Amino acid sequence: MIRYFPLFFMCVFLYSSHPAIAEPLRFETQTRQTIPFEVEIARTEEEQNRGLMNRDSLPPGTGMLFIFDPPSKPIFWMKDTKIKLDMIYINEDGIVTHIHENAVPFDKTLIYPPKIKSKAVLEIGGGLSKKLGISKGDKVIHTIFAKQVK
Repeated sequence: MIRYFPLFFMCVFLYSSHPAIAEPLRFETQTRQTIPFEVEIARTEEEQNRGLMNRDSLPPGTGMLFIFDPPSKPIFWMKDTKIKLDMIYINEDGIVTHIHENAVPFDKTLIYPPKIKSKAVLEIGGGLSKKLGISKGDKVIHTIFAKQVK
């Protein structure tokens, strides 16, 4: 049993260093294209501060969704982030309001948000938004944008 302890400890470390559960998210573009993603969720301040720091890569079709409740104007930077990222700002209705393309790895310059408050920001691999045809005005489908029925 002792020989399994290092493996168990390594699994716990890996699990705690990255959010493990991915959720489906998809874009419905203005050109009627559907683009699926699997996203990790950064809800807490700790998860948002860590973000995608120290990752060597981000597999295609994946990203990290930062959720802001209440909606806000979040400021980002790329300190300790090894990979280029596109930051997609999304309003309460699930509409893309701004895309900051190709954020530079390790850059300590602050990335200021658009004037509109964001319910969420999705980080995906740098250059992917243009490559996939994601643009301002596209609709994002995810449970956080579902309207509450009263």
